[in-house]
Amino acid sequence: MRILIVGAGKVGYTIASYLSKENHDITLMDNNLSVLQSAQDSLNVICLKGSGTSMSALLEAGVDKADLMIAVTSSDEVNMLCCLTARRLGAAHTVARIRDPEYSKELNALKKDLGLDMVINPEYQTAMEIARILRFPAAVSVDPFAGGHVEMVAYRLTEEEKVVNQPLYKAMSKASQAVLFCAVQRGDEFFIPNGNTELKAGDLAYIIGRGSQIENFLKANGRKTHSVKSAMVVGGGRIAYYLCDSVSSSGMRVKIIDVDQTKCEELDEMLPDCIVIHGDGTDMELLESENIRECEALVLLTGNDEENVITGLYARQIGIKKVIVKVSRDGYSRLLKELKLDSVVSPKNITAIQIIRYVRALNNSQGAESLEMLYRFAEGHAEAAQFSVTETTKYTGVPFRKVPFKPHVLVAAIIRRSQVIIPSGTDSLQEKDTVIVVSNHFGFTELNEIFA
Repeated sequence: MRILIVGAGKVGYTIASYLSKENHDITLMDNNLSVLQSAQDSLNVICLKGSGTSMSALLEAGVDKADLMIAVTSSDEVNMLCCLTARRLGAAHTVARIRDPEYSKELNALKKDLGLDMVINPEYQTAMEIARILRFPAAVSVDPFAGGHVEMVAYRLTEEEKVVNQPLYKAMSKASQAVLFCAVQRGDEFFIPNGNTELKAGDLAYIIGRGSQIENFLKANGRKTHSVKSAMVVGGGRIAYYLCDSVSSSGMRVKIIDVDQTKCEELDEMLPDCIVIHGDGTDMELLESENIRECEALVLLTGNDEENVITGLYARQIGIKKVIVKVSRDGYSRLLKELKLDSVVSPKNITAIQIIRYVRALNNSQGAESLEMLYRFAEGHAEAAQFSVTETTKYTGVPFRKVPFKPHVLVAAIIRRSQVIIPSGTDSLQEKDTVIVVSNHFGFTELNEIFA
């Protein structure tokens, strides 16, 4: 596909990086020569200096022949104007990053009026991911599929887990809950487990099933699963607003700390159920004075990665049960894992995954079994994809034990008329099923590609 990306900042660069690896023809446009030079040196993309609101610059970038135009500059208004202009010049599809909470209340009207095919809000999506983790604090990450019918939960195994140090088929034969271990990360190694796999303490295990079933399974294995009742949020930006607006309505007690007094006053007005404190949330003395030790979770959302990490380490040292850290830079994942800071969120990566999912759906020429949802996990080593089963799907009605799947491909869950099925060898695909497939293969755009 021919894809034009306007805005070469962190999000634009990350999207270009992901999509260029999937063999798309990418043009990256920005007014800033230095960021373009950085992209030119490290990515296989065409870089062009210019404004996304200029018709001549867009035409020079080939917008009239573009299959997709993605506007991710720092300005919502510029992004909307870029997309409106691009559509009128002939771009087939347009996507805009729109972050302001005021605009978020009017997205449906904006999409219709501007002809937008998709709106992305990295801060909102990041906030929703954090909210899911706070609901499930034993988890490193929680990702919903099939409209929330199925969730994939990643959590770190301990010696006390009943499932470790024995073959999975034996461990799971005792389980009363319909869940499935669908992926495991052990150090730098990633693999799809089978019945003979033995899980080890320290493994990052990915388990899939209904949220309630996963909760009951973890509880039966000795893990605390109750949602967080009190949290402290450091950093009062858009992520904090979306997060606190969501969790405070469910009864969670939340304190927000920010160094900007004007921002604090705005948050205090917009979030009447939260306590807003003006101060430096990375100051240990301030945290102690605000009774951080009584909070079940600390969420670090400042714009400084290093301050977030250092404060997170302090919180772990004093015994805070759940610490969630926002980072913007790549390359921190391994370091944070070694420092026992597992719950890390990255808005730019969340956005990139959304865009890839959308691009793959567009790229599916037949559209019969288009990709409905994509989640890349395990530091990019694996994907979980959601498909629909249609009349053109192969092997429908054939028991899985007789189906020739590609190596390292696992059908992790089937959703059939709102019923969640964790499949065994006797189960089969049926038309109109929704299917969750986990694999370390990349680029699946239709269900038939998982078969050998």
